[in-house]
Amino acid sequence: MSSESYIINSTYSNFLNSNFSNEKCDGYKIFIGGIPKDANYCDIYNYFKSFGEIVKIDLKSDFLINKNRGFGFVFFKEKAVVNLILEKKPHFILNKQIEVELA
Repeated sequence: MSSESYIINSTYSNFLNSNFSNEKCDGYKIFIGGIPKDANYCDIYNYFKSFGEIVKIDLKSDFLINKNRGFGFVFFKEKAVVNLILEKKPHFILNKQIEVELA
């Protein structure tokens, strides 16, 4: 199992360089499942950034086929953001409904 770790474009480069490592992260975490296989960090970031400050995105991927494995975790700076996300359902990424749970 690995996590994607590439930079999507320069707009996200500072965020990506500091927030997609495998290091321990302080923050409030949600599990996201049922993610489309073609979704990437940019898609996850663009959807969840409207709720609040993202600390880290950990998108699990299969390095052999260079696609995500359909699940991951998003860390937020504030607990209130996580609560808001859990209350607002359903959630969609690339027009596909995804599962969101407290991690």
